[in-house]
Amino acid sequence: MAHFFRALKWILISLIMLPISLYLLLVIINLFDTAPSEQVKAYQAQIDYKFQQIQNIGDNNGYLIALGFDAPKNESATGKGLALIRSDIRFNSPAETTNTPVKRPDIPCLKRQDFISACQSEMDSSQLSELLTEHRWLIERYLTMQSKPEWEDVLFTDVDKLHTAYALILTAQKLYLLDIYTQASAGDTSSVSQTLNHDMQFWQNVAEHTQQLITKMITSSAMRENMLQGEMIISAMNTPIESPETWLQPLPESISSFDQVKLGEWQFGNKLLEKMISVESSEIDSPWYEQLFSWFAKRLYQPQDTSNRLANNLLSESADPQCSAFLSNITYVVYNPIGKILVCTGPSFDRYKQKFEKLEQQRQGLVTRLNPINNINADETSPYSNKT
Repeated sequence: MAHFFRALKWILISLIMLPISLYLLLVIINLFDTAPSEQVKAYQAQIDYKFQQIQNIGDNNGYLIALGFDAPKNESATGKGLALIRSDIRFNSPAETTNTPVKRPDIPCLKRQDFISACQSEMDSSQLSELLTEHRWLIERYLTMQSKPEWEDVLFTDVDKLHTAYALILTAQKLYLLDIYTQASAGDTSSVSQTLNHDMQFWQNVAEHTQQLITKMITSSAMRENMLQGEMIISAMNTPIESPETWLQPLPESISSFDQVKLGEWQFGNKLLEKMISVESSEIDSPWYEQLFSWFAKRLYQPQDTSNRLANNLLSESADPQCSAFLSNITYVVYNPIGKILVCTGPSFDRYKQKFEKLEQQRQGLVTRLNPINNINADETSPYSNKT
């Protein structure tokens, strides 16, 4: 019996020491990080250059208004945008913004996909006029942003700064489109095509120049809304209205390309991974098991190697081929396993690109339906045809 207990003791010790030994071996393998890759150096040089440009940011940049779009009615959206940029930790004297942001107005009919028809059916002309008058300042702010010829967004050091009020901006766009419809319904159809075209041009310009993935996808939603509601407006008029020029041309490749957002995604991904893998000392309320996991995981995480792999994946727009055989390739797993898991499980651009492919399909279908309208013949295939 004594031999049995002695054997059991050594078995238990072995079972305890084996994972400890394997962990210590992994820690030794992961003592040193890799050097920055050439792609990472290039990305960092671009970020440093853009930071210098930010300090001389001009009033012609529509991003300033977008960043501060939720500023109170009687305050400057541009001013709030500048304050948020200067609050980035790279500046020596951070500025604070204490204003309470404007919330998105709760207008039930605007939540519908066919919101113009919904608002028209739920409100009479006076109620519709009151609604637009009440939110005229929001429409004017949207028009001011739309009038800016440049778009240069900021790659914030702190990922928590990425809180542009896009929900409010898209609501302002809906109010703007609703305003176009009410004016056209009242007989002023002379500028319908021009205003829809100007709106589409603005969002195409943003899509072409933004370096933030979230902004890129917001442009997709905004352009979709422009065409969807624009078709309804044009089809509902009794007089023929020419289609906006931007609808008649295929979406430029620069608009559907994701090359511009790679830099922003690399910076965002790096900062996000840093936050995921570390528990800040100020977070004293973090559960003990999170702090314990963070302590163990940080020893198996190489930030520079992870950053290199993230940059490579973004450049090739595809995951590392070895990700598919992650567990079967021991030599791949042992170095920086946490970083590789995080990078391998990250999203690809494929599902985002599909949004822009559908956008071009929508444009093609729109042009096909509106061609007869432009020739003063009502199109029976249009879901918004004005049937009398």
